[in-house]
Amino acid sequence: MLVLELVLVLVLVVGLIEVVVVVLVL
Repeated sequence: MLVLELVLVLVLVVGLIEVVVVVLVL
């Protein structure tokens, strides 16, 4: 269960970083 939560948080962080990068590029 802990691993699943860790992966979920990692995906959220990566998605957030991608959004920030897209905003900076635009």
